Amino acid sequence: MSQPNSIEETVKNIFDLFLNRFDCYACQTEAFNFVKKDEKLTAEVVKRHLSHKITIGVYQINKDNKIKWICFDFDDENSQQNATKLLNYLLNKPLFKNAVLLEYTGGRGYHVWIFFKEKISATAGRALCEKILEKTSLKCEFFPKQCSLSPQSPFGSLVRLPLGLHKKYGKVSELIFPKTLSEIKPTILPKSLIFKLENSNQENNTLHFQTSSFENRLRCPAINDLLLGVKEGTRDIAAFVLARFYKSLNLTQAETQLLMSHWNTKNSPPLDSKQLEKCVKQAFQRKYTFGCSSFLEPQLKEFCLKYQDTCAIKKIRDKKSEPYSFEVIS
Repeated sequence: MSQPNSIEETVKNIFDLFLNRFDCYACQTEAFNFVKKDEKLTAEVVKRHLSHKITIGVYQINKDNKIKWICFDFDDENSQQNATKLLNYLLNKPLFKNAVLLEYTGGRGYHVWIFFKEKISATAGRALCEKILEKTSLKCEFFPKQCSLSPQSPFGSLVRLPLGLHKKYGKVSELIFPKTLSEIKPTILPKSLIFKLENSNQENNTLHFQTSSFENRLRCPAINDLLLGVKEGTRDIAAFVLARFYKSLNLTQAETQLLMSHWNTKNSPPLDSKQLEKCVKQAFQRKYTFGCSSFLEPQLKEFCLKYQDTCAIKKIRDKKSEPYSFEVIS
């Protein structure tokens, strides 16, 4: 039988398992909503949560768009039954059986958590949630809700930290299985699985961009090559060109940032997330346009010149045809 953890051990386990962003957290108010606190998330804050003086929520996604857990939130009349079904499914999977937690939230529902020893992208986390729910034929809210942070959503969604008081219902969160946090052993997802998860929706994410009523869709081969990923030395200029490309197709800055974050995983090595965000921001702040001339930079010429004789877009442009449409495979 598991022995209860000491407060100090519980705090350490919470830091190891749940906390991924330390520059802020959220507090539940007397009106039961959560309000963000721009304060450091310290051990003292966690202790106050555990002693039920405050109830805090933690932000899942860090500034690099990485996560260390996923969470399934069951909150209906069948929440206990469905959460238990999911738990049993995961306990029968060697990859997850030691990394799972079933928690009674203190309210109407249950949370099922899976923890990772090595952080994964929020994109992979969302895809994993979707795959698990598909396999179990269950439906519920899950976290992460976003694939990346954005200027419009710089913190993302939060989840109430376990073992605290649910102010609305006056009950304390309880660990159902296992009974202590120290029994949880975060899993390591194989890199091959992460790759599949990050690209699982690629067939459904073919982006069709129409710039006129011209009927024949054409592909921009140079853009398609860029979207396969680039090497160090080309990443910055490629990011800037791609951001201008998406902007020219009337995507929002947030939509562009999301697509660019996905593209960045294909680079070798990936561009620093802050630098990537800077490229997107710069493309949207000024009146930059996109066209064939965008490939005149020395690092990008090779992507365009090799298609000089076969590029259908170039042929139409050279004939001074009406504006064309094209599709990009991302």
